[in-house]
Amino acid sequence: MNSSPNPAPRPEEIEAARLLLEKMGINLADLMRASSDSPGVPTFADYIPRVSDSVGSGTRRVYGSYWNRVVQAWGSRPITDATATEISQLAEQVKATVVQRRNARGGRGAAEHLIAALRCMYQHAVADGILTESQNAAARVPKPRRLHSTRRALPDSHLQEIHRHDAAGSVFALKTLSGGALVFYHLTARLSLASPQGEPLKLGIPGYYSSSQALTSATVDYADQFAVNIPAGPAGAAPIVIADASGIAGRG
Repeated sequence: MNSSPNPAPRPEEIEAARLLLEKMGINLADLMRASSDSPGVPTFADYIPRVSDSVGSGTRRVYGSYWNRVVQAWGSRPITDATATEISQLAEQVKATVVQRRNARGGRGAAEHLIAALRCMYQHAVADGILTESQNAAARVPKPRRLHSTRRALPDSHLQEIHRHDAAGSVFALKTLSGGALVFYHLTARLSLASPQGEPLKLGIPGYYSSSQALTSATVDYADQFAVNIPAGPAGAAPIVIADASGIAGRG
């Protein structure tokens, strides 16, 4: 005796149902499609804008272009209709169309973001009660394996070169593809000016001092910002100034 509240159908009942569906011209695919096309299940084109409006600007900025790609590919389909295999295929298509640059990572980042964008959408659908966690197809798609970072620390010779040129202020450096360093300096100094004893100081600095003022001393803040390229090679290689901006930044 079967004590289950929903006993499994007997083989003869399954056969009878199959014959009935055959006579009605309905197959299993039609039943599954009808379930997906239920009025309670939105399409990608309907649901993605709703998700986009509910997330923060940072999330929207990262995932927006990938959501647009999903709408272009599957806009009219119910969100329950996409399979894990189809999501993997779309991620590969996105990966293949990425513009290749010198520091490109083979499109892995684009594929990863597409999968993450779909996971975000499906998580909202689960929270909205549109589908269950087991129906979240994106959760079953693994993200591409990340490659090791191409970023490397600056060698000691370049660090010594940076410190040698950084007498005061702030300095920031980036390693270049050629193995050198691009260094940005922000230096400040306070200059004190005084006239010979008993003589007036005539100082004309627009916006700070006028030559009509009766001064005996003045103090100004001077700022210098510039960028240099330290080429790869032996320590002591001469840096090349590639940008410079300096001038009076204030008065004491």
